[in-house]
Amino acid sequence: MNKNILKGTMFFTIVLIIYLIINNFSKLRDTYLVMIGLDDKIPLIPLFVLFYFSLYILIFLPFILNKDVKDVLKVYTVILLISFIVFIVFPTEIIRPILGNSFFENILRIFWDFLPPHSAFPSMHVSLGLAAVYFLKDKLNKIVLFSWFFFVLLSTLFLKQHYILDIVSGLLLASVVLLIKRNKKLWSKIFFILKF
Repeated sequence: MNKNILKGTMFFTIVLIIYLIINNFSKLRDTYLVMIGLDDKIPLIPLFVLFYFSLYILIFLPFILNKDVKDVLKVYTVILLISFIVFIVFPTEIIRPILGNSFFENILRIFWDFLPPHSAFPSMHVSLGLAAVYFLKDKLNKIVLFSWFFFVLLSTLFLKQHYILDIVSGLLLASVVLLIKRNKKLWSKIFFILKF
């Protein structure tokens, strides 16, 4: 197996375990609701489950298409560390609608049964997705890449996985981390502290 693919697989396995622990721990705590009025007006569109799950391909592609994945791992790690800290300090909850019995609603129901509706602010789908776009912008057609990310972003809203403020915070988080990465001095200090 390609070393980068192995690194990516190990990395996301660890991330999934940590996320599930934090998410399930949030069930035992008081949670916050970051819903705004506009969130109620967004419809549930179960078909978007296809775009939602495609995010996992998008964020893994940098491990396949880049020879050196050190920067990918560093950016993802910073985004995830900040996200996990926020999830612990500020646990949020999503109010999920009642599902029907269509094919895509049944897929969504299985997913919801597996994943409690917590740890959504900031949206990791959005923050990691934007970071992946950054690392893939010279590897894939830009129109395809940005369209893909846009539909992933929409899917988090149309599946009632996230509220608008989750999306905004995810975009801000990734943007700030990527901006800091451009400052090599500050970036190296961060990883000196983290011993990464």
